[in-house]
This record gives sequence, structure tokens and C-alpha cells, in this order.
Amino acid sequence: VALISTLLAKVAGVAILLLCFGLRELVLIPVLARLFMVAQAAFNKYAREEDSLAGKVINDVKWMHVELAAILVICIFWFSDIIGNDRLKLQFYWHFAGHLDNSYVCFALGTILTWLIALISRQRLGGVTGDVLGATVELNETLMLWSAALVALLFWTGLYI
Repeated sequence: VALISTLLAKVAGVAILLLCFGLRELVLIPVLARLFMVAQAAFNKYAREEDSLAGKVINDVKWMHVELAAILVICIFWFSDIIGNDRLKLQFYWHFAGHLDNSYVCFALGTILTWLIALISRQRLGGVTGDVLGATVELNETLMLWSAALVALLFWTGLYI
């Protein structure tokens, strides 16, 4: 049920963004969700005793990997600003016009969700597993897609300033 619900929520978010010409967001949201997965692996320990591929990844990821992933995300944000269309002004990139844009909202929501997943995983499992990393990506993508879709709908209905 949870898998189907997540899939339907993602399809609805993608459909709204396509309708509102939010193509840039469809590239940037998965990239940002994977940044949170790298951060999740770097800041938590592996939950199980036995060795597995996820355990090796979680134990080997360091601050340097988070920094490199963040630099890559910033470069993609910047590049999408150069080649992106201006038809929809969601501005899912670094924008210094003095207002809170969608990129900051999605980053804040993703940070909070990643922290909550880590907290629950530490309490129940004693750390993170490969499944927890996958859930981090999927739940962050769904949350950010819905956030961007909501802003897109508000923009197209004239309620977004």
C-alpha cells in the first residue's frame, strides 16, 4: 500500500509539474534527494552486525563525499539557471532577489525529513540500512515533488507572489 501510494503521489506531482512547465524541477529534485541519501549515509552508522554492500557504503561515506555531492548539486542548480526556461518562475536554483523561493523550501523540507528518518532509524534499528537509504530518497523525492507542484499550482492560479 505504501509503495503504491508513493508511486501515485509521485505521478501526480510529475503531472502537475509537466502541466506547469516545471521541467527544471524534474531534474533537480532527484539530484537533491540523492544528496540527502549521501548525507544520511555519512552521518549515521550501519545498523546491522553482518557485512553487506549497504554496510560497506555507509561505513565508507565521509564528510568529503557529502561536500562533493553538495558541490555537484550547486553546479547543477547553476547550470539549470543558465539553460532553464523562464516560463515558470519557480526559480529552483540559487536566487538572491530577497525572497524565499522553492529551492530553499525543498531543501529545508528535505533536511527535516532526512533528520526525522535518521532519528526513527536510530531508535528502532540502531542505525541505518540500505532500505533506510532507499526510503530517504523516495520520501524526499515525493515530498519535494509535492512542494514544487503546490508552488506551481499557486503560481498558475495567481496566488503565488
